[in-house]
Amino acid sequence: MLYTKTPREQGHWQQCWAATTAKSGLRNRGYYEPVGSLVKRAKLKTRQAKDGELAERLWECTEAVLERFEAGK
Repeated sequence: MLYTKTPREQGHWQQCWAATTAKSGLRNRGYYEPVGSLVKRAKLKTRQAKDGELAERLWECTEAVLERFEAGK
């Protein structure tokens, strides 16, 4: 599926916001769109987006990759 809501020139804004905002302002496993706005789970549209187990698996995988990256492996 191709998403066209965000113009290509603005595609990096979300990552820049997440990388520079205070950690205290973030919620683990939160989905933010548009930039900096937390989306309530009920408003997510796909089955995968609402799947808590899938979200947990993605979170664990991401943490494992980041641990290897931080360790310099």
